[in-house]
Amino acid sequence: MSANQLTTADVAAFYDRTNELLTRYFGGSMHYGYWDGPNDAATFAEASVRFTDMMIATLRAGAARQILDVGCGTGRPTIQLARSTGAQVVGVSISAHDVELATELAAAEGMTDQVSFRQADAMELPFPAGSFDAAWAFESLGHVPDRSQVLAEIARVLRPGGRLALSDAFERVPVEEEIRTDFDGVMAAWRAVDLVDRATYERIVTEAGFTLDALTDVSDHIVYSYPRIFRSLMHDRDTEPDFPEELADLAAAYEKMAPHSRATVASSGYLTIGAARTG
Repeated sequence: MSANQLTTADVAAFYDRTNELLTRYFGGSMHYGYWDGPNDAATFAEASVRFTDMMIATLRAGAARQILDVGCGTGRPTIQLARSTGAQVVGVSISAHDVELATELAAAEGMTDQVSFRQADAMELPFPAGSFDAAWAFESLGHVPDRSQVLAEIARVLRPGGRLALSDAFERVPVEEEIRTDFDGVMAAWRAVDLVDRATYERIVTEAGFTLDALTDVSDHIVYSYPRIFRSLMHDRDTEPDFPEELADLAAAYEKMAPHSRATVASSGYLTIGAARTG
C-alpha cells in the first residue's frame, strides 16, 4: 500500500481487530523471530525473545533512564527491554486495544512501576523535545504513512546523543513486474507501506538527524517466520468461527503469493539499524 493511501486510522482499526490473534501467531510478541538457520529448533516464542535481545543490544541504551518504544504492540518486547535495561519505558501505539492488552500484561508481569503505555500517533508524538535517552521502533515503521516524519519525531523527543534502534523490511531488489499486483496485495492486507531500498533507509535516517553506527541485514534469519505465520493463518481461517475479516483477507493475499514465494523472499529483506541522535 502506498504511503498516500495508508492512514493511521486504517492501521489502528486493523490492529484493534487482529492483535490478539497476531500476538499468538508471533509467539507472544508482534514481530518476527530470529533463527540461526534451517536446523534451529527454536519455537516462535524463543526466536522472538532472541530477536528482542538482539535489538536491545543494537539499542546500546547504556545508562538511559527514559526509553520510548514507538509502536509497542501488545507490550512484551517493551517489558523485556525494561527488565534488561532497568530504565523506565513508555510504549506508544495507534491501537487502543494494543494499549489495553499491553497494560494488562505489564500488570500481570508486575512491571507497572517501570513500564507504561499510551495511545499516540507516531507521526505526532505527544512528548516535549528531549524527553528520552533512547528509543526504538521495532518492526513498526512499515505501518506508518511517512517513515521520515516518524524518524524526525523520534529525533525531536530524544536528547542529543540519544540512541535509536529500529528494524524493518526493505527492498533487496525490485519486485518482479509479473508478481507486483499480488505482492502489493499482501502489503495492503498488512496495512504496510511500500518498501524502500537499503540506501534510501540510510538516507532517511541520516536526514532525520541521526548518525548510523550499525546496519545489519538479517533477512536470512527472520525468513523462517513466514511459513509459521502462514500456517497459523490458514489453520485459524478454517477453524475459528469468528475469524476477523482482515486476517481472512491477509490469508487470501498470501495464498495468491504462495506460487511466487521464492521471488518474494528474494525481493524483500529485513534489516536492523542502530544510530545516535546528532547534536
